[in-house]
Amino acid sequence: MDADSLTQIRQIVTEASQGLREEMGALRGELRQEILSSSSALRGEMQSLRTELRQEIVATATTLREEMGGLRQEVSASAATLREDIADAKRHTGVLVEDLHHKLDLVIEGQQFHRQQFVDIRSEIHQESRDTRAMLQLSYHQLQERVENLERRLQTVEQHLGLAT
Repeated sequence: MDADSLTQIRQIVTEASQGLREEMGALRGELRQEILSSSSALRGEMQSLRTELRQEIVATATTLREEMGGLRQEVSASAATLREDIADAKRHTGVLVEDLHHKLDLVIEGQQFHRQQFVDIRSEIHQESRDTRAMLQLSYHQLQERVENLERRLQTVEQHLGLAT
């Protein structure tokens, strides 16, 4: 971008700013007039609203005081009933907790019993597996010896018959 373009852009921005300032000044004057003319009407409306609201507040306060007296009595009666209900709930909860503890102890005992059975069975299986492996190894060695003996005998027989290669 060259210097002439920048100069033109600056001039356009300056002219636009000047136009906006002039419009803002005109709007400011119009708004002041509207605000001044509306303010006296609003003051009158606000005064009548203030009077109405004060009367409503006084009437509502009287009604609320009467209702509060009745509510206090109801709350007192409800509080006594609630205290009794809470005491009953505590007793019932205590019984349930004791029962739950007992059942949990039974579950723990069962788990320990099953775990011990699992360990015992695992040990038995491991021992049987070792025994089976030992027997298989013994059988394998015995078979290996028999095969070697048979091969030697066959070789001897072949030598006697003259079939040896």
